[in-house]
Amino acid sequence: MSSQKKDPSSTGGGSQSTLLSFFSKPAPSSSSSHLASSSPATARKAATKPAMPMKGEVVTLESSDVEADPREEERVKVPSKRPAPTSTSAKPKSPLPSSSTAVNDPSGSDSDEAVSAAARRKRPLLGRGVKGGKGVVVDSEEEDEEDVKPLKKAATNGKATTNGKGKAGAKKSKKQKKKGGDDDDFAASSTAGEDSDDYFDDGLDDALANLSDSSTHSAASSSSTPPPKSKAKAKAAPKKAAPMARQTSLGGFGASARPQLKSAGSGSGGIGGIKTAAETAREKAKQDKQSNEEMFSFLVDPKDIDGNRPGEPGYDPRTLYIPPAAWKQFTPFENQFWEIKQYHYDTVLFFQKGKFFELYEEDAAIGHREFDLKLTDRVKMKMVGVPETSFDFWAAKFLAQGYKVGRVDQCETALGAELRNKDDKKAGKGKAKQAKGKEIVRRELKSVLTSGTIVDGSMLTDDMSNHCVAIKEHTPTPASAPSFGVCVLDASTAEFSLSFFTDDASRTELETLVRQLKPKELIHQKGNLSVSTLRLLRNCLGLECQWTALKEGKEFLKAEDARDEVVKLFKESKKGGAGEGDEAEMEVDGADDENTVPESIRKMYDKPVAMSALGGMIWYLRQLNLDADLVTARNFNIYDPLGRSNGTLVLDGQTLAHIEVLQNSQGTTEGTLLQLLSRCVTPFGKRLFKVWLCAPLRDATAINDRLDVVEDLLGNANFAVAFDGMAKKLPDLERMLSRIHGKTCKKKDFIAVIEAFERIMTGLKTLGDLSEDFKSQGIPNLIRSVPDISELLEEVQGLYIWDEEAGSLHPAEGKDEDFERVRQKVDDVEDELQQELRLVRKSLKCPDVIFKHIGTKDIFQLEVPVKVKVPNNWTKMSGTQKVHRYYSPEIARLVAQLKEARERMQMVVNDFQFKLYGEFDKHYTTWMAVIRAVSQLDCLLSLSKSSAALGEPCVRPEIVESDTAIVEFEELRHPCILSASTDFIPNDVVLGGDAKNLMLLTGPNMAGKSTLLRMACTAVIMAQLGCFVPAASARIAPIDAIYSRMGANDFIFANASTFKVEMDDCNKILQKATPRSLVILDELGRGTSTYDGMAIAYAVLHRLATHTGCIGFFATHFTSLTEDFVTSVNDETREVVFLYKLIDGSSPKSYGPHVAAMAGLSESIVERAIAISKQFEETSRARELAMRANETLPLTAQADAAFLIKLAKLKLADGKYMGDKKQLLRTLDVVRKAVGAIKETRAAA
Repeated sequence: MSSQKKDPSSTGGGSQSTLLSFFSKPAPSSSSSHLASSSPATARKAATKPAMPMKGEVVTLESSDVEADPREEERVKVPSKRPAPTSTSAKPKSPLPSSSTAVNDPSGSDSDEAVSAAARRKRPLLGRGVKGGKGVVVDSEEEDEEDVKPLKKAATNGKATTNGKGKAGAKKSKKQKKKGGDDDDFAASSTAGEDSDDYFDDGLDDALANLSDSSTHSAASSSSTPPPKSKAKAKAAPKKAAPMARQTSLGGFGASARPQLKSAGSGSGGIGGIKTAAETAREKAKQDKQSNEEMFSFLVDPKDIDGNRPGEPGYDPRTLYIPPAAWKQFTPFENQFWEIKQYHYDTVLFFQKGKFFELYEEDAAIGHREFDLKLTDRVKMKMVGVPETSFDFWAAKFLAQGYKVGRVDQCETALGAELRNKDDKKAGKGKAKQAKGKEIVRRELKSVLTSGTIVDGSMLTDDMSNHCVAIKEHTPTPASAPSFGVCVLDASTAEFSLSFFTDDASRTELETLVRQLKPKELIHQKGNLSVSTLRLLRNCLGLECQWTALKEGKEFLKAEDARDEVVKLFKESKKGGAGEGDEAEMEVDGADDENTVPESIRKMYDKPVAMSALGGMIWYLRQLNLDADLVTARNFNIYDPLGRSNGTLVLDGQTLAHIEVLQNSQGTTEGTLLQLLSRCVTPFGKRLFKVWLCAPLRDATAINDRLDVVEDLLGNANFAVAFDGMAKKLPDLERMLSRIHGKTCKKKDFIAVIEAFERIMTGLKTLGDLSEDFKSQGIPNLIRSVPDISELLEEVQGLYIWDEEAGSLHPAEGKDEDFERVRQKVDDVEDELQQELRLVRKSLKCPDVIFKHIGTKDIFQLEVPVKVKVPNNWTKMSGTQKVHRYYSPEIARLVAQLKEARERMQMVVNDFQFKLYGEFDKHYTTWMAVIRAVSQLDCLLSLSKSSAALGEPCVRPEIVESDTAIVEFEELRHPCILSASTDFIPNDVVLGGDAKNLMLLTGPNMAGKSTLLRMACTAVIMAQLGCFVPAASARIAPIDAIYSRMGANDFIFANASTFKVEMDDCNKILQKATPRSLVILDELGRGTSTYDGMAIAYAVLHRLATHTGCIGFFATHFTSLTEDFVTSVNDETREVVFLYKLIDGSSPKSYGPHVAAMAGLSESIVERAIAISKQFEETSRARELAMRANETLPLTAQADAAFLIKLAKLKLADGKYMGDKKQLLRTLDVVRKAVGAIKETRAAA
């Protein structure tokens, strides 16, 4: 078998080479044998030609620089696979991979015809361009893979051949490929699995076959078989098909015209020069890897967009520099990929290709390393793929590991791209943008998700808010008080909260904010935060919090630029989006309309630090493609971390942590007040309840009103049952509204929202009837405040038709003109198809001809019984043993029109979906009013359920008005320990009013001092929240703040020792506590020496008692400060019997060694400790008595006298005293009583 084509530039006869199997019978060789090299592209082309199996195993390859003669192409045959040897003595055949060849069976069987068609349909994927001849074949953008379409057989010169492989067939095949091919093929993605040949086909099999052929070339040329000299003999070989034929020669080759063959292995023609297919494949893979490394050399030494390397000053890890030379080598898809990736280098990008999302290069390596996703390294770029339907699952897993996740959506199908180009040309927009001569499917970066900006609730692990915080600090000098501007975002609900506050040196308010919100992401300006602020944030924020630093001015916008950006965003949303021609109109003139910008933002105009924080947040969201979707929802609020402006109970960060309101010491919610009291059934109710818990009420009237409601709910169980029946099935409507506004809500979720609001309206009517008998008007008034949305729901429902089975949402009759027009076009084409079917039945005289749909692409195929003869111009598409399926020319034309019409209709339906969301979003405020009312009902019911679960005794607290704090509890128990302990000892707690303001607790370890402190604070929070308390009776005057100092933790991030932390907290309490505050101090002064600690504890206690006038507990082991638990000690067994009962009196000792003995310390150590403790106690006591014997006045009286002298110097009568005069009077009264007590004591002595 031979093939020849003269080369015009050659003087030696030709540029073709003959490949002989090295397993052929040896023949005398010529030392002047030469072999012309052939390119991989030509080899691949030759490998796909029809082949006739011959035992000689001879293959002829064309040179890449010579155009093939079509007449010679018919004679190029490649065996489909290597026959298995029949015996051990059988000679093996040349190793050609079967995946790169097709068999041309002379018998023309259907199975061989299908195999041939399948081989022709193999196309590379993943955007990789594969050279073939002079053209470049790149991927097409079909979403679904077409079924195998065997072509009709035709007779050519008496030989059976396959259509498209002769002269005309080759031209037709080229023409069809040029028309149907596209630059970005993901056709197999929709039906083939990730491991299928179609899905990962990158032409590698063909390349391996080519290399195998090249290897066999070397073997044949190195043998001693000379080429035949006669062309006629070469042509005669295929006609004879002699079974013992071993070689075929090419005529026209002279010995002098062949180049010298390079030696391989140890000799020039020995067996050492032979390479197996595996060796050839490894060598090819090594060459490909080297080629890829050269193309992607910018990844070896990465730089940011400004040319900075990692570790260098100013390096930006978000960007990547790609040299101009690399852009020239990229395929169209690679160009599309790197255009996005260069600005999101630190983001894992999910690229949609058909029915899959794919990750490339380093992103693919991350997926393989972190989650063991199958890595495909056969293609030009490393790749892993996941199904489209599992994107949310995998995105959540990457986010949980701290990665940013970008989603690049495919915005159109291949047909849609073709229609878009056609429409652009008709509209006179000129030629569409071309990418290496072809237009690929358009893809856009939809959004970038970070741990703090997750917009889809399905990716979140719970129903709580997911916060991202932008913070800016203004501290002019190290000695000045720091001020902070904060912008808080919950991306899942599109809720922004703005805050500005001036903080103390301890950053109390900032710490409170962080502990309340527990942000997942922190945005700050580079170099802006002070050292003290950074130390506090590192200590309070968890390791999972992601930090993002932005450049000043350019990224973290200044206040003026932030204001301009905000106004521009709202004006664009109001006008439906401004184009290029509207830029002048969109310029901000400084006098924006009050209706344009929300009031909460306008209130911050005079707070430049807060506006700058908002500007940093907006710039960051713009990089994530989320700014317009979130900001234009207009959901802005003012946030006060301590709640002073809202009239609520202040719970600062230390108190939240010490009392374990939101989180315990292990970082979980086990045993916290939030876990105990939150029994909401709706997601938005749970989020609101957390806000209530962090800011309980402070106004007595408001507290009593809420308690009235809770009491009504406790007495009407049917109300709770009816509400739970309505609310348990509700989706997270608050998050859904945000997605509808952003036009990213799924169709089925939108329908669920409509149905949920219908259920709410029906349920509220029932609840309104049940609440008529309530004593209070809280619930009835709340239900009546809900806007009636029945007519609004009917209006929205009248716009669309929902097909649940098909999952389609399309306009109702007459609601969309564009849809009516395109639907009519679809109906017309379908009518023509039915008319054509009737004509076909008539012409074939066969009423059994029907239309058959294969999938969603191969539709309206004419299914004809096998016995019926069809016209020659029909194209066979598929078939079975009983029927064949065809496309007639007219049916093919109509199907093409139908597909185009349906594609246009789908575009119109997608546009209608966005219009529908827009109509729904116009009433955003109304929908949110309904949601807030339901969430408030849920929170009130949660309080009633928690009150009922406290057991007995349980009582409604009595709330009284008073200028000072009052706390009176009888038989009080700790609510969070009730479920864990059945023998909890209750205690009576009385502070303020007629009782003492401060209570000293001194006594042994493990006696329950810290439990008593937390129990009292928890009961106050529950009472002011509107919940019943676990006590026999309760009476309180509302507390304005709870301050605490508990534990002995150091603060290594703040470079502060245990004692320094104690003093910082103590200073804060002394400055901020009022007569209506509750203060708890646990073992103050233990972080330093005994005498220094005792002195500080003494001074602080005196200050709180005589000057501050607050109520509280002062727990200490300094026994001289008296009043504590009583204990019983057995000195023989050294066991401490804890009574856990609070009584008047002083505990003589702390019994530390006795507790040590109970913990298991050896007896000798315990005895030695007791002896040393006794000696130290006697010595210290004697020294203390000696010092006091020389005092004319007690230390407290001396401090009071010094205060009075200082006060006299301020000339109180002239009104120069700027403090609280009521508090001053109380202090003078305390001093007067103390002096009177001293006189009585001395008189008695």
